[in-house]
Amino acid sequence: MFDVNKVKQIITERNATNDEWDDRIEDCWNRLVEELSHDPDQTAQFILHCSDEELSTVGEVLDELIWKTQSTDIIKAYRIAVRLHPKENKRFHLGATLDDAIESMLKDRSQAYQLIVWRPSPEDLEKAQS
Repeated sequence: MFDVNKVKQIITERNATNDEWDDRIEDCWNRLVEELSHDPDQTAQFILHCSDEELSTVGEVLDELIWKTQSTDIIKAYRIAVRLHPKENKRFHLGATLDDAIESMLKDRSQAYQLIVWRPSPEDLEKAQS
């Protein structure tokens, strides 16, 4: 079962850890992937409505999340969220992170190519904002 409060707690804990050599970061990443993998549909909804900081943190585990779930809904939600958070995308290259994760972690190669070139329509963006 997807627990949005637990996901937000893990993200907060991860972002409070500034030392990149701290073992707690990897622990947070592992727990975050585990929580986000429980329900890909709910995870996609979370991604569509998360903050800049939450989106960037999810981006840190995106490759493992895609590998574990193989979810096109998560991939499309992240692509839409990247468009909805242009400053965060520019700052952390979230679109490139997504493309790399798709290319390296999605098992279906033809589907991977389709998702790398897929871009949300204006209707997709409008729907996500409502």
